[in-house]
Amino acid sequence: MNTTTNGHDNIRDVIFARRIRRYADYHIAELGTMVRLQSMTELERATIERAAQDEPTTLNARLMIACMVDADGHTLFAADDMDDLLQMDAQVSTAIMQRIYEHCGGKDDTDTAIKNLSATLEGVAQSS
Repeated sequence: MNTTTNGHDNIRDVIFARRIRRYADYHIAELGTMVRLQSMTELERATIERAAQDEPTTLNARLMIACMVDADGHTLFAADDMDDLLQMDAQVSTAIMQRIYEHCGGKDDTDTAIKNLSATLEGVAQSS
């Protein structure tokens, strides 16, 4: 089995070396300011996708809670802020979400994962 890629001897080491948070600042014209975003772990993303399966209207708010951070990398929002985030102007939240999907992974990936999870859970329930 070939484990060499781009001059690296061990693909496993290359993959696990990517287990660091990524941060980026994005200008949100609708807010007239910059927002700082952090990447998510696969576990965080899966947890959010699972919760959104039960409450799809909360997906964007959950992603904002997980990804929006201050200059020191501390999250700006908590679960207690969910209702306030859901009341945000849709144009503003859409602009923020576009940046979150750009930074953390595409919306199509999340939508597909939620649909697949739904189908899996339905299949499990029917076979029980």
